[in-house]
This record gives sequence, structure tokens and C-alpha cells, in this order.
Amino acid sequence: MQGEPKPRPTEARESEGCNRASTSEHMSPELLKVVERAQREPEGRFHSLAHLIDVPALERAYHRMRKDAAVGVDGVTKEEYGQALETNLQGCTRG
Repeated sequence: MQGEPKPRPTEARESEGCNRASTSEHMSPELLKVVERAQREPEGRFHSLAHLIDVPALERAYHRMRKDAAVGVDGVTKEEYGQALETNLQGCTRG
């Protein structure tokens, strides 16, 4: 309806409690600390989170993708990427 205030982003996230809980189960302890800090300090800034992206985090993300996910910009499907998953994930974390 027109004139009604839109929910603030935090209110929207709170209403998604089930999704949030299941997502946090799959996060590393280090990433959970980032989430907690972001909730405590909503105006705070993070300068780099790249060090939190490791092979286990990427593997969890891969397994959470839908089986029918769209192909990537490189034309590779999830199934094709998974055929050499460990090698592909290692390549994502090299500096």
C-alpha cells in the first residue's frame, strides 16, 4: 500500500529467521564473527574479507548451489565445474 513505510533491511532479515539460521550453520567461525560485528556496529566498515574465503568456504558454497543453476559467464555448468572441484577451488584461493 502506498504511504506505508518499507521494512528496514534489518527487519527484513529478521523475518527471514529460518533462512538466516540455516545459512549461519554453514559459515566458518571467522565469518560468523564478521556477522556478529556487523550486527553490533551497523555503521562499521570492513576493509577486506578476502582472507576469510578459503577452500572449505568455497566448497560449502558449491554444494549449496542449485543443481539447475545457470551456467557461468565462462559457459561452465555446475556439473562440469564439479568434475575437478578440488583443483578449481584451489585455483580460486591462490594469490
